[in-house]
Amino acid sequence: YMEKSDLVDILKRADAEVIFTKVDGTERAMKCTLRESFLKEVLGESYNKTPTKKENDSVLAVFDLEKRAWRSIRLDSIKEIQYNISSI
Repeated sequence: YMEKSDLVDILKRADAEVIFTKVDGTERAMKCTLRESFLKEVLGESYNKTPTKKENDSVLAVFDLEKRAWRSIRLDSIKEIQYNISSI
């Protein structure tokens, strides 16, 4: 599967659609990002670059653009990542 650092690098520069299998076995497509300028704009004062949870190398927290909330993706459950290469 994709290295966490590679996915973080993509999401810090672009929005992406990540298709993955949820813990319950269903497949989900989520539009997400980690673009700092966007997160500061949306979250305002509550945006904090310091993670509040212990770092887990097999899970990545991303900002869901449709639900406007933080969500976690297990890296080993990712099936596909789609993003606009011109935005990177």
